[in-house]
Amino acid sequence: MPSRKPTAQKVLTGTFRPDRAKNEPRPASTSSVPRCPSSLGRHGKRLWRKLAPRLHRSDLLTEVDELSLELLCVAYDNYKRALELLDPRDEIFALEDPDLASGLLSRGSKGQLRRHPAVDVALSWFSAVRSLLVEFGMTPASRGRIGLPHKEPEEDPLSELLERRGGGGPPPLRAAGGKDDNDD
Repeated sequence: MPSRKPTAQKVLTGTFRPDRAKNEPRPASTSSVPRCPSSLGRHGKRLWRKLAPRLHRSDLLTEVDELSLELLCVAYDNYKRALELLDPRDEIFALEDPDLASGLLSRGSKGQLRRHPAVDVALSWFSAVRSLLVEFGMTPASRGRIGLPHKEPEEDPLSELLERRGGGGPPPLRAAGGKDDNDD
């Protein structure tokens, strides 16, 4: 069974029905963008600073969602750190063994090739990151299910004034020499 949409997502998609939301909990929206937790690593802090303002502007970040966002940032930080362990330019992989050059393989205790343990760690954290991104509607498929409306560009006040006056817009520019292409 798919998870229920938060009320903010229902309002954005136009599917909100007050008669069905009587018993639905409504956590308070954050009044401002929450501060980045100091416990996050550098990748997690970077992600928090990128996502928190965007989620706040979309009204998808409430006080109770801060923990979910923090968990997303922790998972992302751990994922990126696991990938750093796989960097083939690292001195661990500065071996002349072409099988290990990608950084995805390592040698077992008996010399056999096996998947580097950091690959499993990275895959595990990747899965956690992906599931949390879905919860916030930040994957293409989850956005499609949420159905966020496309914002129409705001009307230019000058164009609106000219339309009301019947002008339609600024006069066409004339080519150098004072003649238009239409002038013969």
